[in-house]
Amino acid sequence: MSDEPNPVADSSGPHVSQDIVAGSMFVLFGVLGYLFSLQLSFGTAAELGSAFLPRLVSVLLVVIGVGIAIGGVVKSRAAIAFHSPRPLIVVTFCVVLFALTLETLGLVAAILLMVALSGLAGERRGVVTTLVLGVALSLTCVAIFIWGAQLPIRVWPV
Repeated sequence: MSDEPNPVADSSGPHVSQDIVAGSMFVLFGVLGYLFSLQLSFGTAAELGSAFLPRLVSVLLVVIGVGIAIGGVVKSRAAIAFHSPRPLIVVTFCVVLFALTLETLGLVAAILLMVALSGLAGERRGVVTTLVLGVALSLTCVAIFIWGAQLPIRVWPV
């Protein structure tokens, strides 16, 4: 047994189960995805439109999220301890920065920038670890989205 205090057990605020938070996030993303897909054509059974897959995935996210949240209500799990908002802020910033720089910097540079800055969210990683992670993620994304799906995304800066 450790003599260190458990921040979850010692917190006096309201306790929120990790499963409830995770399930709520699934539901939120599912609802948002569904709402965004309303602008797209659903199509017919013979010729599916561009909204079919987003709506299907959105409904599945909601169903999975409700199941996870119900499981969190039924089971008593450890509550989430919110120590610092820094990881949430940094990760959100990195995702927005990626979206803003993808067209101008290209896929590889935008991913490398995002990976480098995301290191500020948590424990410090070494330069070599960050570089290996960035290169591996870049190669994987190029393989999936450029070579596999043949999306018209710029790979390198102009």
